[in-house]
Amino acid sequence: MRLLRTDSGLLEEKNEYVDDFRYAILSHTWLRPSEGEEVLFADLADMAKARQKAGWKKLDFAMAQASKEGLQYVWVDTCCINKESSAELAEAINSMYRWYQKSETCYVYLDDYQDSASMGDCRWFKRGWTLQEMIASPKLLFYDGSGESIGSLSGLIQQVSAITDVHKELLSGRRSLSTFSIAQKMFWAANRETARMEDRAYSLLGIFDISLPVIYGEGSRAFQRFQEELIRVYNDQTIFAWGGIDVARDRGEHRGLLASSPDAFTGTHYSKMVVVSSSGTQKQCEVLGRTVRFHLPIFDMPKWEVYGTDKTYLAILN
Repeated sequence: MRLLRTDSGLLEEKNEYVDDFRYAILSHTWLRPSEGEEVLFADLADMAKARQKAGWKKLDFAMAQASKEGLQYVWVDTCCINKESSAELAEAINSMYRWYQKSETCYVYLDDYQDSASMGDCRWFKRGWTLQEMIASPKLLFYDGSGESIGSLSGLIQQVSAITDVHKELLSGRRSLSTFSIAQKMFWAANRETARMEDRAYSLLGIFDISLPVIYGEGSRAFQRFQEELIRVYNDQTIFAWGGIDVARDRGEHRGLLASSPDAFTGTHYSKMVVVSSSGTQKQCEVLGRTVRFHLPIFDMPKWEVYGTDKTYLAILN
């Protein structure tokens, strides 16, 4: 794990499993091209040049804030990952949830914050990666673009929950992430944005506690691989509870069993996982090549106008 020293801005390597160290972590949105450039890993080889970039402002803020808390290190995704190395990037993506989880404090940097009433308009609440950063971090402190304090998550929990649809019980630590169904977690991720299509899946790995090979260029296949892995790991059929009748009616077409993106789970926040006993030993769901096999009761629904066919069945998910 590579971190910024708060006293110098220099990078230092640490073994998170061997070394004893404490650090803060930054959660933010990347600058748009019109706003300037972020400070990347290679830029820190020339500190004078790095300080001239627009992204230095948030690094300087994070280091100063961490130093005030007596922390020697801070982690920032823009410069602590060498994104030119595909192997390092893949390791970081599969480790990121844990890094936020192990941090002392997460500074949420809302550089487009105007006032409390319009807090939900900040890009941070629409970004795909920030969902896991918010959920994983043990302590979140919110700041505006000038480094002024907005408040802590504990003080803003009602507003943040209303903006993100993430349960207050989870944000407050009174309820474990593992108690929420796949569909509920997907609902939180719906309508969020990532720069690359594949990151719609990769940004959720930590929330579901799974790992995947990172393959940029595969497009929507990443989210399909992600769902296949969820089926292998979890016995939770709410993964199939996306879309609904309106999707079929609006599109006028048959859909596959798996969703195309988290957006398909909009409106599924009431889908809860129910554990049922079974006399059989066969796993309820399994992926066989490009086929998903599972057992569930079905009912004949004759002449269902949605599909315009006499042979339609209603399946009941556990």
